[in-house]
Amino acid sequence: MIRSALFLWLWRAVGERRWNRDRRRRIAEMRQRERASFIANIGWVEAMAIQLAEIRALPEPLETRQ
Repeated sequence: MIRSALFLWLWRAVGERRWNRDRRRRIAEMRQRERASFIANIGWVEAMAIQLAEIRALPEPLETRQ
């Protein structure tokens, strides 16, 4: 009786540790995806800023005569 109770307790403890380990891995993967997404967005914003600077550096169009 005591052995079976101990075995059951150990079995549950091992299962809980495994679940926690998997949960930590899933959370780490999610954070990594969020960081990659954030970095990709920063790259996009930088590209837009460069394009805007290039557009602003263009000469003004000549006024048309009427």
